[in-house]
Amino acid sequence: KTIAPERDIHSSFTVFDTLESGLTKDETIRKLVEKTQTFSLHQHGSIINDFFTDHPEIEGVVVMDGEKPVGLVMRNEFYQKVGTRYGRELFMNRPIKLIMNTHPLIVDISVDIATIGLIAMRRDHNALYDFIIITDDNCYIGVVSIKRFMIELSKNRGKEIEQLRKQKDILYQSKLQVESKNSELNEKNYSLENLLDNTGQSFFSFGADLIISEKYSSGCVQLFGEQIGGKKFMDLIEQHVPNDIKSSILSLLSNVFSSAQTLQQKIYLSLMPTEISIHDKTIKIDYKIIQHSLQKRVMLILTNVTDRKNLEIQAAEERKNLAMIVKAIAKKSDVKLAIEEFKHFI
Repeated sequence: KTIAPERDIHSSFTVFDTLESGLTKDETIRKLVEKTQTFSLHQHGSIINDFFTDHPEIEGVVVMDGEKPVGLVMRNEFYQKVGTRYGRELFMNRPIKLIMNTHPLIVDISVDIATIGLIAMRRDHNALYDFIIITDDNCYIGVVSIKRFMIELSKNRGKEIEQLRKQKDILYQSKLQVESKNSELNEKNYSLENLLDNTGQSFFSFGADLIISEKYSSGCVQLFGEQIGGKKFMDLIEQHVPNDIKSSILSLLSNVFSSAQTLQQKIYLSLMPTEISIHDKTIKIDYKIIQHSLQKRVMLILTNVTDRKNLEIQAAEERKNLAMIVKAIAKKSDVKLAIEEFKHFI
């Protein structure tokens, strides 16, 4: 939806009041707007493909219906869809509206950066790095990349920090009195936030000893059929993974906790199993490194994708049936002759 400044969203995000109060009224998204190529709603996917091929530096393009932006095509998402089975046949010679993101983030030029940040960072994970489309009275004027946007948002955050520093002397005496209590509460709140950030999914975490924390989602109990707090991670999943990769998992986790470089940690985690079967359910696993009380921990986010897998199988079966029908139509005379000979045989 197009977000106008008069929309009252502050009640939903009061936690950002300090940041917003530190921004001046003229700090809008205007200075971050960039031009990008636009295409008509009815142009074919092959046109987009040719453009991306000729301009490898371009991350995405905007799809227009007249003067109004109605969709967004990001390079990565485009090639993911085209690269699927029959993707080229389905999308290259058909209108781009079949492959575009029909619900991109569109904001008015007058909206301040802090407000846009609240909205952009709460988008679906798959669209988190998509362009933000900018309009002026519903007329398209350009896009903002997330990279530039985050740099600007960091500058604004710096202003907030500066304001907090000015209040440091006033709050210092009070801070000393409640510091010990706050430390305890902050630790609990940090754990709680990590759990609540992924509501709707099963998740848990463990440290270098691979012992699962007592803080985990209730979905884990439903998924594994037991309380998992205090259990060894390998004991929990050993019956759900092949024997030949158990040693690899242990080796990878050991390297994750022994490595001090973030990039190396991410590389090791990328080699971990991303999909396993638990009690006849297909479970997708995402791994994240988190810092908890100055200690490194690995958090697992488990998502039940059984229905999606079943749909993929069903879709594959339907494609196979369709291919058979197409072949029968293409060779209609041969099929008809075969049927007549069969009847004659009977």
